Amino acid sequence: MPYGASTGGRNRFMPPQKPEPWAGVRDALAWTGRAPQANPGPRRPEHAELSGKPDPAAIYNLNDAQLQQVKQKLIALKPNIRKLWTTGGELTNLFQNHEVIAAMGWPLVTNQLHKSGLPIQEEIPAESTTGWIDHLMITQSSDNKDIAYELLNYLISAQAQKQLSDVTGYIPANPQAAALMTPEQRHSLHLDDIDAYQRQIVFWQDVPRRAKYTEIWNEVKASQ
Repeated sequence: MPYGASTGGRNRFMPPQKPEPWAGVRDALAWTGRAPQANPGPRRPEHAELSGKPDPAAIYNLNDAQLQQVKQKLIALKPNIRKLWTTGGELTNLFQNHEVIAAMGWPLVTNQLHKSGLPIQEEIPAESTTGWIDHLMITQSSDNKDIAYELLNYLISAQAQKQLSDVTGYIPANPQAAALMTPEQRHSLHLDDIDAYQRQIVFWQDVPRRAKYTEIWNEVKASQ
């Protein structure tokens, strides 16, 4: 898997350049056992290519035949998998222990690895990446709604959101938090061009046939 453009020719003695996108699934068998896989599995747009449906949003509505195609491809690639991870802490530890060399992740993991001194870099494919939005909510049955609102107001304040970004690498929900950041941090969080960044994201959608997806994923995990 190329992590950058060729360093020859006109790129010689130049800063690193991003690789050009490629079609299909690359043969990565030379790196068998050095890549982790999120558990649960086939629900994300990056698996859309395996089903023959290049539209990232289409991954959430695969039919039985397409899910079988995904299943067979995932089974074929299973020898590449070092570990099925569930939490961000697991993925961070795999990198810190030098058990894996590449993975699908999110800013929290990258931020933790940078703080530990690991020289890791994240890239967004030209085809897009996945994303989600976390929400703060108060349950209807709450007996202390006034206190809950005070907490929410604190959590979405500029200062608290800046602190959240410091720890997690997440984009702040309060735009005023950007004024408390260095230019480098604003750039790393894409706040200098947030609209362009948002256009690269395919946000998670509901999976109408989640039970079937889970069945397929369990069959992949159980395969020998």
